[in-house]
Amino acid sequence: MKKLVIAVIASSILGAGLVAIGIGASDRAQAQTQGAAARRVPAGVRPPQTPAQNPACGGDGQPHCPLQQWMEDNVTPAVEAGDAAALGVALTKIATFAPDPSWNTGAVSWRGIAEAAAAKARAGDFRGARASCKQCHEAFRARYRTEFRTRPVPR
Repeated sequence: MKKLVIAVIASSILGAGLVAIGIGASDRAQAQTQGAAARRVPAGVRPPQTPAQNPACGGDGQPHCPLQQWMEDNVTPAVEAGDAAALGVALTKIATFAPDPSWNTGAVSWRGIAEAAAAKARAGDFRGARASCKQCHEAFRARYRTEFRTRPVPR
């Protein structure tokens, strides 16, 4: 049993062949089965997604990804100029960009965050609008980069 546990660990960590540590064929098959079971994703948990196709954007020396470029063209100038009205216009448009309809549901939704930020900007609360930007980035940026990095920006 001790060899079996070591074999499962070695196989999971190193991806090494189990023959190398000297266990029999039946022990090896059992270890591989248990190792695969340990790597299965529990029901209801979404497995990690692979990066969007053609992720050759957004990194150092690469062109901006579509949403990144849109933000650079529309949000950055408003932020740098301290133009709350222009930021409000950009945030209103961003509210329509959710790449997955499920992102517009629940307490923390793409549309909800963007619309609240736009309202703050239109009311002259530049700092509050910027805080909402951070909230949206914290909630959605990692998954967006993983699943939708190259998605065209809706018109």
